[in-house]
Amino acid sequence: MNRQFTSASVSKKSEQLSSLYNALSPAEKLLVQFCSVAMEPMSMTTVIRCFDVTGIHSNGTGRTSWQNLQPALKRILKLGLVDNHYQCPEGFREIATRLAVADGHFEKMARTIQRLMPGNRYLSRYSPEYDWKRVLRDFRIALYRGDSREVKVLYDQMLRYCPVPFRIPDPFLRICNAPFDPAWFATLPLDLRSAALSRILFQSLIFLEPDEAPLNDALALAFGEQPQGYGERPLLHVLALRLLLGGRLDEAGRLLDKLRNEAEGSTDGLQGCLYFLEGKNEESIAAYEAELRQLIRRSGIRNNFFIDPAGLFFLLALLKSYSASPDTAGAAKIKKYLYLTAHRNNPNSFYIAGLTALRKIAATLMMDPDYPAYDSPQEGTGIGAIFTALAEYWQKHRLGSKTIVSLQELYRQARESGMSWAAMECAGLLDAGGVNTALYRQQVREIGEATGLVSLIPSIHFEEPWRKSLRALKQAAETERPAAASAEKRLIWLFRHGEEGLSLKPLEQRQKARGGWTSGRPVALSRLHKGTNLEYLSRQDHMIRATLKAESRYYGGYSSAEYYFDWEKTLPLLVGHPLIFSEENPEKSVEFLRGEVELVVTESQEGLRLHLSVPLSESRVTMLPESPTRFKVCELSDAHRRIGQILGGKGLMVPATAKNELIEAMAELSTLVTIHSTIGGSAEALEEIEGDPHPVVQLAPIGEGFHVEVLVRPFGSGGIRLQPGKGMEHVMADMDGKRMLARRDLALEIRKVKLLEDSCPTLALVLNNRGQGYLENPEDCLEVLLELKALQEQGEAVAEWPEGESLKTPQTVTFDSFRMKIRKSGDWFELEGQLKLDDGLLLDMKTLLELAENAPRRFLPLGEGRFVALTEALRRRLDEMSPYVDKEADAVRCHALAVPVMDDLLDDFPHVSRDSSWKERLKAFEQGTSLKPAVPSTLMAELRDYQVAGFEWMSRLSSWGAGACLADDMGLGKTLQALAVVLQRAPQGPTLVVAPTSVCMNWLAEINRFAPTLNPGLFGGRHREELVGSLQGMDVMICSYGLLQQEAELLATVQWRTIILDEAQAIKNFETQRAQAALALKGDFRLITTGTPIENHLGEFYTLFDFINPGLLGSRRQFNERYAIPIEKNGDREARKRLKKLVSPFLLRRIKSQVLDELPPRTEVTLQVEMSPEETALYEALRREAVEALEQDESPSGQKHLKILAEIMRLRQACCHPRLVLPESDLASSKLALFGEVVEELLENSHKALVFSQFVGHLTLIRNYLKVKGIEYRYLDGGTPPKERRREVEAFQAGQGSLFLISLRAGGVGLNLTAADYVIHMDPWWNPAVEDQASDRAHRIGQQRPVTVYRLVTKNTIEEKILKLHGTKRDLANSLLEGSDMSGRMSAEDLLQLIREG
Repeated sequence: MNRQFTSASVSKKSEQLSSLYNALSPAEKLLVQFCSVAMEPMSMTTVIRCFDVTGIHSNGTGRTSWQNLQPALKRILKLGLVDNHYQCPEGFREIATRLAVADGHFEKMARTIQRLMPGNRYLSRYSPEYDWKRVLRDFRIALYRGDSREVKVLYDQMLRYCPVPFRIPDPFLRICNAPFDPAWFATLPLDLRSAALSRILFQSLIFLEPDEAPLNDALALAFGEQPQGYGERPLLHVLALRLLLGGRLDEAGRLLDKLRNEAEGSTDGLQGCLYFLEGKNEESIAAYEAELRQLIRRSGIRNNFFIDPAGLFFLLALLKSYSASPDTAGAAKIKKYLYLTAHRNNPNSFYIAGLTALRKIAATLMMDPDYPAYDSPQEGTGIGAIFTALAEYWQKHRLGSKTIVSLQELYRQARESGMSWAAMECAGLLDAGGVNTALYRQQVREIGEATGLVSLIPSIHFEEPWRKSLRALKQAAETERPAAASAEKRLIWLFRHGEEGLSLKPLEQRQKARGGWTSGRPVALSRLHKGTNLEYLSRQDHMIRATLKAESRYYGGYSSAEYYFDWEKTLPLLVGHPLIFSEENPEKSVEFLRGEVELVVTESQEGLRLHLSVPLSESRVTMLPESPTRFKVCELSDAHRRIGQILGGKGLMVPATAKNELIEAMAELSTLVTIHSTIGGSAEALEEIEGDPHPVVQLAPIGEGFHVEVLVRPFGSGGIRLQPGKGMEHVMADMDGKRMLARRDLALEIRKVKLLEDSCPTLALVLNNRGQGYLENPEDCLEVLLELKALQEQGEAVAEWPEGESLKTPQTVTFDSFRMKIRKSGDWFELEGQLKLDDGLLLDMKTLLELAENAPRRFLPLGEGRFVALTEALRRRLDEMSPYVDKEADAVRCHALAVPVMDDLLDDFPHVSRDSSWKERLKAFEQGTSLKPAVPSTLMAELRDYQVAGFEWMSRLSSWGAGACLADDMGLGKTLQALAVVLQRAPQGPTLVVAPTSVCMNWLAEINRFAPTLNPGLFGGRHREELVGSLQGMDVMICSYGLLQQEAELLATVQWRTIILDEAQAIKNFETQRAQAALALKGDFRLITTGTPIENHLGEFYTLFDFINPGLLGSRRQFNERYAIPIEKNGDREARKRLKKLVSPFLLRRIKSQVLDELPPRTEVTLQVEMSPEETALYEALRREAVEALEQDESPSGQKHLKILAEIMRLRQACCHPRLVLPESDLASSKLALFGEVVEELLENSHKALVFSQFVGHLTLIRNYLKVKGIEYRYLDGGTPPKERRREVEAFQAGQGSLFLISLRAGGVGLNLTAADYVIHMDPWWNPAVEDQASDRAHRIGQQRPVTVYRLVTKNTIEEKILKLHGTKRDLANSLLEGSDMSGRMSAEDLLQLIREG
């Protein structure tokens, strides 16, 4: 990393150039000033042309020309005041520009340069180099002008997108510190001075440079004038750090109080730094950790850390504490923070050098290979060099000669610049290194007494090597305990084997909503090495991860590590792993088997050949490919190597006549290696037996399932295991000190395996032709154990487990094993039941249902490896019962409204006792079903057939004591049907109608028109309590949702005969006060009317149903677990069927096409908008900026979700009109142009249209357009008062205005606008139900003409993506209301993908 630009580095050069400049003529001086302002390569012609435009006269004659400027340019070029491209040297450029400011020429020069050589303001990471040079130039001009707003905009743009060479050195340093000029600097606005000083002081702090003038200016700002806005807090932070390291602790303390008051008690780690410099190590660590917690809370970044010198001092405090008292917790904390800092993006060389030094110290203290001894990235400078020297001393207990020379120079620099801490630690290190001890020790003492600083050097604790080694061994013995594997994520490995060697790549997969796994995204080896956020790894994954090694590298100023697997350790751990796949074809799994090194003896015409089954290699582990996706891993011992060396690469040939000698040798070798032989015969030392042919089923837990393999054990229990029917007929081995030979019957082994497969179909399904397989879950394993039970009892097979791990064969239970009693308890029914098992164990009803709910199959765990097996029919029936009961209470309860469904489910249980209340409830349901109520004669309207059916349905539900959801399509007369029910029930008590404000007046009018015998009134005014207290039968109170929320307590005191929530989607959000106020109401019959009972997700549906029938769907948590998550996330058809069965008696929905033949047709047309090239460029720049910003954002998911929605909003606005995102833009809108064409055609043919947009700003632009065109229109948005709304609607219906501009959310419900026969949606909304409601303002009863709906959608943008989502959203509602499949809500990743693709 290049050294930062400094004032000192340019001072000598600037002095020399200044003297040359002073000797120039006025014309030459002007040209130097002009070139310094331009700050970019130019030709002589360009300089003369541009200078001439400035209007500044160089020769006093009033004219400039080639003749009088060319000689001047050549002279300043020759003197070195400009280079061959007419650019001023960095050492003099700022001096020349400041002279231009002083002479009054700067503004003319700057204005001319920016006009003739303009910069590009629409930038991204892909912009060319010359654009960034001009951004830097414009930043510089804005700074000299004192334009704070422009400086901030350009600086933020450079930080966000600009390549490193254009922002390092920092632009403020390039300008203000080259050199620092107090007089000119004082002319800048306070906020710009603050921003510049924070960077200048940080520079001097890191490189130990004199900074008296900037420091004094900063102190004046901090304790005198108060900068506002840009750069204030960074200056206070850097100034406090500068005072701390300068030993000015009292001033620093006052500044920390100031910082603390402005940031909720936080000093961003500086309080901990102060304690550390004072020698208060424990207080320092406590303060640091407290402020780190504040930092994490404020930023929302869980793995945040301090990334300036304060963070390095925090790590020093931890290392100092650990050195004095080593412990595991301290080591873990240091390791965590070192990894956090290692992967922060900080380009400062001091930080890299300091971090490298701290990692070396940690590696020394802990003897931990996880702390590689990184090489220093470069020869340290300033504070970075002090940290490097500190690490050297801490590691080696001495200092090298180069380090001593460096420290002496650093000590001098620190003393001259007033950096007391750096001077003290340099002196302390030189003293400890034995250099001029008396002098430097005295310096340490004097600095400490003068400042209150305490040196770190005397507290460095050196531990004896043997003690350090013992401690490291103890820590190494503490094995890692990985967390339980996640059900939502898993790690898979992609393996490749080729000429270039072995490769193993980890991928993180997520479970899909509808089952299965995603293709996976790569996991960086650095992340795998650290184990960061990998809680879902299995134990085998963690063991593989532990074999990953790191080697440090340093490239171009950045430290990095290269990671690789130690294959000798890795390969054996891959054996049996179920989630390894081929890198070339990720669909194909790769299998690793544990191979055994065997001595193979075969006969041939040449004689008897001996060879090892595994070839020798340099590695102790050998991998043998058996197929492209199957590998055998063998580990070679020293004995195997010795045998292989004797046999040679081609094996050993023994004459057939030496058979007996060979058998004797084989008997001896059988103690070292298993021998497979085709030759018969025996030796005196060998005991011969008949091989055991019975199959052994080996089961071993792997990940979430079980690896299964069928083998035989020729020597019986404890002997070697071989594949059935394969290999040699004679096997020699050492068994408990005896040399034995087993004679195998290979054909009999195959027959025994065939019998096993016929008896165990579950096992046969998973076994491959090598007798191996994988059972994906414990339930499959239990099925295998049940199937094996009979063979085991007959002695025909054996189930074998690893030591300490097994599952017991489960007991099977049926309906007959269960006893149940049902009795009434308040508004619920309690179900008491017991399941009796063979061993006397009793399972009560609640435990049984909870076990069944948590077990994915028919096996219920009882603990200690025991299970009970339900029959498939019993398991299915318990699953069907579970949604209709509440298990969260002390006893299992059933809702009274679910009694008919539950009674059907209990038919298969032979031992059920029902009380009389249960039977009476069933009888009441049967009577209610046959009820045929008459429509009240006082209803002044003739109901259509479907409306009569709706009235009868609501009447029956009210007789049952149940609530109702009338979800008819918009325009089918839900209000009229509800009034019929109100008239029927009104004599017994008052009615409450809650509706949107815009609809309340409509309810009043409808009651007066169709139900004149009712007494309607609007709730409001001053005497609300008196109004509520005087209510009686036939009274109908009409209340807005806003007043419901305000007067929730008052309205909850009334026992309403009937409660109606119109447009009930207003309470869909359970968390809102409005929803809570509605749920608190007390009523005998609750009715909700809505055309959209489900707009986005099932959580909204739950709130509506919990209002009409509380408790029917269980608690919110139960509903999510039973229905919302299975349906929306997993596409569970059975869960959808169960929910539909439960709610269908209480929900009625008809659509227009089913019940209205006379309604005219509705046609929907999507008009595609083609953006202009300029609009496309703007949109693409916005999209790229959004993607890059969001992909780098580490905020919590909730915050990130909001940020993504905000970026999407900007993109959608850009699709509508450029001025919605750039108010000053003069770009024309292609969408507005197309809208104008459509409107012109409609008006020519005497049509009227409703125009909807969700953006009020967009409607404003349309209004301006219509005013210019002279087109009459009506207008309505969320800010329109109710009376004005009504006047606007009546005027439009009366023919005043051809267009009605309406904001989507404000005018989408409760309006009758049948005067229009066209609807124009200017921008697509997320939810098509909202658009459909808006369109139905025109397409409803009373409309005589066909209705056409236009949607204006901008091509190749996010609007097209939103339109595609409409189909999914409609499925969400239809799946419950009409029976099709359902999709879930969108995650943050789904939303971000919209931006990527849009």
